[in-house]
Amino acid sequence: MTRPGPYKIVKSEKVGGPGGMDYITVDPAARRLYVPRGDHMVAYDADALTEVGQIPGVAGEHGVVIDPKNGHGFISGRGAITVFDTATVKQIASIPVQGRPDGISFDPASERVYVASHQAPNITVIKRGG
Repeated sequence: MTRPGPYKIVKSEKVGGPGGMDYITVDPAARRLYVPRGDHMVAYDADALTEVGQIPGVAGEHGVVIDPKNGHGFISGRGAITVFDTATVKQIASIPVQGRPDGISFDPASERVYVASHQAPNITVIKRGG
């Protein structure tokens, strides 16, 4: 027997394009939803679920994290971390990472990005230079 709970579906939206999805991320301050898809990342307005931008050509995308203080996003993909500007949803850098990057996390206290890979080196730490 299914009992009604405190949660309900508010909206559903079809996400177009090739590839599956992996780790999605919401930026609560900017009200954006970031969805990695096989070879590109799609950014949506988190409330309306309308597309606000894409970053194409990132092979093997797995996850997205956001550094809200610096306005940067990071996408884990095959062999690299793609850095993008969250305001424009445009790529600004690519950081080569060994070991087949997959899981990714951002620590706001240290402003570090932690990348977990399937092969050694298993953990890579990225910090803003300067």
